[in-house]
Amino acid sequence: HASAAAFEKNDSIERLIMRQTRVGVSLGRQLSISLQTNRTLTHIEVGSNRLGDEGVSCLVRALGNTVLYLGVSDNQAGPKSAHALLGEIPGNTKLKTLDLSWNHLRKQEMYSVAQAVSHNTTLST
Repeated sequence: HASAAAFEKNDSIERLIMRQTRVGVSLGRQLSISLQTNRTLTHIEVGSNRLGDEGVSCLVRALGNTVLYLGVSDNQAGPKSAHALLGEIPGNTKLKTLDLSWNHLRKQEMYSVAQAVSHNTTLST
C-alpha cells in the first residue's frame, strides 16, 4: 500500500491514523516492512481495516521498540495474531497501549494475551 510505504523513509511523522479505510491485509504487510526502518512512528491506529489475522500478526511482529500505541481494533485478528502477540509483548519495553477490541480472539487466546500483558512492566492497556 503506497501510503504505508511512505513511512519507510519518514523521519518526522510520529502518528499514523488510518481508520476505516478497509484496505485489508496489504496495509498490515506494508506497515510491517516500513517499521523495520522507521524510527519515528510512535502511534499507529489502523482500526476497522480488515487487516485480518495475517495483517495484524505481521504488524505485531514488526513493532520493535519505537511504537508506544498500537490500535488494531475491529480487524478480524485471530489465533495467528494472538501467537504473534505472545512472542512480542513480554520483551517489548516501549509499547504502552494496545487496543485489540472487536476482533476474533477466542477466550483462551485472550487469556494467553492477558497473561503476557501481566508480565510486561510497561504495557498498561
